[in-house]
Amino acid sequence: MKKKIIWLVIILIIIIMAVLYYGFLQEEDVVIKGPFEKIIIGATTQELSTLSWVAQNKGYFEEFGLDAEIKSYTTGLGTRDAVFSGEVDVADTVDFVISGLASERNDFKVIASIAEGENNYLIAKREVGIENISDLKGKKIGILEDSSSEYYLGRTLTYNGLNWDDVEKINIHPTKMPEALANNEIDAVVTWHPHIHFVENALKQIPHVWSMHNEQSLYWALIATNDYIEKNPKKIEKLLQALAKAEEFTKANEEEAKEIISKIIDLDIDYLDSVWSGYDYKLGLSQGMIISMEDHNRWRVENNLTTNEGTPNYLDYIYFDALEAVKVEAISIIR
Repeated sequence: MKKKIIWLVIILIIIIMAVLYYGFLQEEDVVIKGPFEKIIIGATTQELSTLSWVAQNKGYFEEFGLDAEIKSYTTGLGTRDAVFSGEVDVADTVDFVISGLASERNDFKVIASIAEGENNYLIAKREVGIENISDLKGKKIGILEDSSSEYYLGRTLTYNGLNWDDVEKINIHPTKMPEALANNEIDAVVTWHPHIHFVENALKQIPHVWSMHNEQSLYWALIATNDYIEKNPKKIEKLLQALAKAEEFTKANEEEAKEIISKIIDLDIDYLDSVWSGYDYKLGLSQGMIISMEDHNRWRVENNLTTNEGTPNYLDYIYFDALEAVKVEAISIIR
């Protein structure tokens, strides 16, 4: 009897030690003690930057050895400028901005996209007689010049038998659009989330809202200068490791991810519920992004918005190494 008790105690001790050892190994897998490497990330106050905000909130940057600071901007044009002014090391912006940069300079690369979906919409006031896209003729339309909204409006006009001469473009920042519409300074706007939400709330009558994408997704991607990438390849890899973990979390915990975004960038939960399914928050380097940027370039050439008549080789603007190391299956670009 005594031997049986002794053996039971020994077995119990072995089990306890095994559990403690396993827990120790698990903790060693995810806890990285300093020193942490500093990185400054430019992100927008839009849900398209979700993976960066989630990674910061959940401590994933620290988990992979990064001391990450996120600076926020209202648009992808703002983050673009921040990269080249040296305010940030890496920034997220839209593929249309990236294709425009590629026509002007060759000192940067795309690291990975972090979201894709439809985000640009036309919001038109019913009381000025706009019931169809063709009714835009002679109307004042607010857009942010050099942004994707200009491109998507241009495509939509063409698809509906109109051109730039048929409308009056008013250059206006998205944050100023609700007031301009309410004051009858413009008749319609092309903008993106979350500004669409604020525009709709500013109008007394429910406006017409049309997607501008015609089944062409936009890609929200991270960019950095060649100099930064060449000097910090391991840091870029760690950044993508943290974002890959944020992707996993976001897909498995949508409601908690929305709560995080709502608190950090002050977006209403009801609003996030209404737009969330329109995006795919994931790391990638997609052939679709290359095709979209080639389409952007053709549109710029046709509308005399670039002095570069050829199409840049966008493969020259992609940094593959980091995503190949972290999540190679997310790459579908044909090389």
